Amino acid sequence: MIEGKKYLYDISSGKKKLLEVDSKEKEVNIVTVGRYKFKKKVFEWGKKLLQKASKKNYSYLIIDEIGPLEFRGEGLSPVADEIIRNYNSYNSKIIVVFREHLTSHFFEHFKLNPTDVEFFHLVDYSQY
Repeated sequence: MIEGKKYLYDISSGKKKLLEVDSKEKEVNIVTVGRYKFKKKVFEWGKKLLQKASKKNYSYLIIDEIGPLEFRGEGLSPVADEIIRNYNSYNSKIIVVFREHLTSHFFEHFKLNPTDVEFFHLVDYSQY
């Protein structure tokens, strides 16, 4: 998030694209989750980036974040789904960010066993 707006960010190139629909824009192709409206074309860009990155020999591949959109087949799906479900067929270590309250849904959706992955619990200290 930059200045209160959500972006998709390619850390390998430094490129970023505004994901949220600006109230002044006349964006037609949007996807909505909760109070947020996102541009489908930016998700398409993100899926292409993930697809290309999954074929490279990076040490890490980071998907930030998986949530309700992906669980219903939108957002970064189906590319993110393929990468996560087949995580052990990649040379890269796959790091996936998701909210703690979605943990059981995450494992169910991706048909993963919690013993097959490592957990990192991140704390937002800005709330303290």
